[in-house]
Amino acid sequence: MKKLTVLFLFLSTICMAQKDSEAVLRLSITDLDGEALLTEVFFKSSNKEYSVQTDKNGKAEIFVQIDEAYRISISSSLTYFDYEIPDFPGQVYDLPLQYNVSDDIQNVPNVGNALLVLSVLNLPEGKKIEIIDMKTKSVISTITDKAHITLPVNNKYKIKISGVSIKNDILIVDETPYNALYYLLYISDSENATFLNSDGNGFFNVNYIDIYSKTPVSNEKICIKSKKIKKEYKGVTTQNGTCLIKVPLDDTYSLNITQENEIDFLDVKA
Repeated sequence: MKKLTVLFLFLSTICMAQKDSEAVLRLSITDLDGEALLTEVFFKSSNKEYSVQTDKNGKAEIFVQIDEAYRISISSSLTYFDYEIPDFPGQVYDLPLQYNVSDDIQNVPNVGNALLVLSVLNLPEGKKIEIIDMKTKSVISTITDKAHITLPVNNKYKIKISGVSIKNDILIVDETPYNALYYLLYISDSENATFLNSDGNGFFNVNYIDIYSKTPVSNEKICIKSKKIKKEYKGVTTQNGTCLIKVPLDDTYSLNITQENEIDFLDVKA
């Protein structure tokens, strides 16, 4: 997933002045793999209905009435999102939404099941990931790469790799209907891994290797700086020369390593 996620029908709207009773929604619409969706997006509340068309990058902007709870959907997916706009005038909200557009009904979350979208970084060759139902103690799925898995709600699940200690290895699935859970399993070395909630974020997976000796460089300080908000995100490489740094989406970042020049990166997408 995440190494480090029109046609201009909304133009006539955003050229108008924003009213005190409205908020601006900046949409970023993708599928579960982070691919942009060119689609019409529908907003429906008990009092209002709107729609807007995204561009080829899955982007769109729309004015909506504040103090309303909207159901946000697209025609090509059974997934939807319930989103409440508070009664604060003049606000701008960024909404990155991922929709399941799979034809496989088993891959669609419903009232009784949540959808786990799991991505894996640095899985050692020959290793497999087991997802264990904590109630029955049984293995319900075994994967070796990115997977979309439906899990019964109101339950706990353990993420296991033989011989590897996983930090935060318990996934709790509550009773939220039509829920999609986005997680990343990051294996930092042959003995350690971390299970991370990745919803709304992207990741830089840094692999630092000395070009002369071809060996990993450990304990190296890595600094990634946002171009948009000027915030810095830092990490330190492990004994394998790897470092995972979580960053917000829809920004451009520069990477700085000790004794190296700054390198500019393109837009970070997850």
